[in-house]
Amino acid sequence: MEIAKLSDYDLEKMNNRLRSRYGYGPDGLRPNWRIVWANDQLEKRWTEYDDKGGDLLNPEVREVRKYQHINDRYVLERQVPVQGETDIITQTSYEPAWTFEDRHGVYLPPRFDACEYIIETIYNQVRMGRYHKKYTDPNNGTPEARYQQTIDMERILFGNETPTGDALAYKEAVTDFHQKVEFPTSSNNGEETTQEIKQ
Repeated sequence: MEIAKLSDYDLEKMNNRLRSRYGYGPDGLRPNWRIVWANDQLEKRWTEYDDKGGDLLNPEVREVRKYQHINDRYVLERQVPVQGETDIITQTSYEPAWTFEDRHGVYLPPRFDACEYIIETIYNQVRMGRYHKKYTDPNNGTPEARYQQTIDMERILFGNETPTGDALAYKEAVTDFHQKVEFPTSSNNGEETTQEIKQ
């Protein structure tokens, strides 16, 4: 399916409306919010790898594609200050707030009213103190509850494993070579028969 991109004029018009309504970001020079085509976005980062993925002798700043996981979509971005230790070299960065696609990953063209709804929802969450709310453990983090969570998680992740299965997987198992082993096979006419393997 071919994607109908906005004209540069229409995209700039929508970005001007966002700038008029929501102002400039922390750097005071660029708008707080903008809509961009994901494939066109690059950012400068410190990296230890060359373009082909090989190791560099010394880390260097390279311009890399920002959204390697998003293709052929518009993205609503918000300018935020860069905090903490990071490989981004700028003081502020545009970060994605919304990708214009439906829940099935189908392309949606950007609309100003959709942008307003998304931005106002984010601002309302911030005003109500729900934005960046830290996770609270429902079990209050007691040692017994953490131990039980660990046991439950091990059962979920490794429930079908046994010492015998592990020994076979790591080729450390001892087998009884005098045991008769039968494997089901099919004959020429499609009937199932058994074949005896002598060890």
